Amino acid sequence: MLHVRKRNVILTAKEVFARKGYQASSVQDIFEACNISKGTFYNYFASKNDFLISYLDVAREEEFKRRDDMLIDNDAANKSIFTKQILVSVEVMHEFNLRPIFEAALHSTDSDLKAYINQRLTEELSWLARRLKEIYGEASAPYASDCAIMMYGIIQHLFHAQKTIGNREINLTMLVQYAIRRMDAIIEDLIAKKDQIMYGGNLLSKRNANSLKKQKLLEAIDAFYRSLEKKEVVLLEYAGFFKEEIQASNPRVHLIYRLWIAFQKEASGTKYEEQVDEIVSKMGDYMNKVR
Repeated sequence: MLHVRKRNVILTAKEVFARKGYQASSVQDIFEACNISKGTFYNYFASKNDFLISYLDVAREEEFKRRDDMLIDNDAANKSIFTKQILVSVEVMHEFNLRPIFEAALHSTDSDLKAYINQRLTEELSWLARRLKEIYGEASAPYASDCAIMMYGIIQHLFHAQKTIGNREINLTMLVQYAIRRMDAIIEDLIAKKDQIMYGGNLLSKRNANSLKKQKLLEAIDAFYRSLEKKEVVLLEYAGFFKEEIQASNPRVHLIYRLWIAFQKEASGTKYEEQVDEIVSKMGDYMNKVR
């Protein structure tokens, strides 16, 4: 999660892109819309590509928040919910005008930007693999990575094929439902035949590589807790809640996302504001890896 002022710049840029289109928008347009100077902008973002990565991060946060909210009081194995979660990525892609940004990133010579795009793809595939395991059960776990890649490919290629050579309007809900039906048959066959190929690249195993981020986050929360005065009852309660959830075997991601904005608002304008912003930034980085 970004510092609130940086986030406001990004949300204003989103409006600029919606109005003018990404390709037709300039950094100067963003300066003017935000009523900030060039120097202020580059105090927030080291470069234009740093801004783009931050912009894509905000879009990613929104995408996962909406997906997480859909699971509140709903069965994780419900395929209708799964369909809606997948469609969220299309909604966010449109709202944030992401397609031309991704296309520009693919042709960029900036290694950090390209690495970020690859990371985003890996995160999306990891999310798909985990959701497939939740839907099809523990027996599907060895095949979830293979199926996530196949399902992602089915959706992407069918969408582009229908858009290019189809003679009717694309119904994205039907397309995703079709891909899920293919998974019904494919996963059953893979389990029966014990057939897998992703032996060394299991997307489900990425959770295990995040212990250092968790440790650093908990250390930051502990330091914050110790720095609080006793009268800061609400901030003490937030710190205690986040520490407890992060240490849980299955953190309630949707609750963490819902409450950290309130956490930042509570600290806004106080001597704890920068410390809270830093904790929320670390928390966002960590939670995006444990979904």
